[in-house]
Amino acid sequence: MEVESDKFKELSNNEKIDIIYSLLKDLVKESSIEHEIEAASKGDVRLPVYIFHNDKLSCLESIVKYMHETLDFGFTKIARILNRSSKTIWATYSKSNSKMPEGFKPEVSKYFIPVSVLNERVVSVLESIVEFLREKHELSYKQISLLINRDNRTIWTVYQKAKRKRARK
Repeated sequence: MEVESDKFKELSNNEKIDIIYSLLKDLVKESSIEHEIEAASKGDVRLPVYIFHNDKLSCLESIVKYMHETLDFGFTKIARILNRSSKTIWATYSKSNSKMPEGFKPEVSKYFIPVSVLNERVVSVLESIVEFLREKHELSYKQISLLINRDNRTIWTVYQKAKRKRARK
């Protein structure tokens, strides 16, 4: 331990700050994932918005991949939670795995989507997510577009479509 302590003393203040920042960032990521797994085990499944910020997967693919790989849920459980068939979930996961074989890197997320907003099949998954972020968190179209890596015009269109579908129901 003495040798490591001596090496740390030789570093500049900026290098020390970088190391400490990096360690804290790793701790926050780990505790965030642990918190989500614990919440999910209690039936309170919330999806961090960072899983939608990729250019490879659809929203449903992102959700299924996250729930299966990170939360360690089986396809039947995911299907029940999302109000879809097990075959659909299995096919969605297979497709997501071929598009993006690596898992999600844990990140700190300010916004979470409760899966309960996704199991109502009146609107699409993307429409549900946009609607939730817009109405519950009062985010602008631009903010939502940056969070989920979509064009802000697409976000506007998706939100309008969701409103029309809900009005018809």
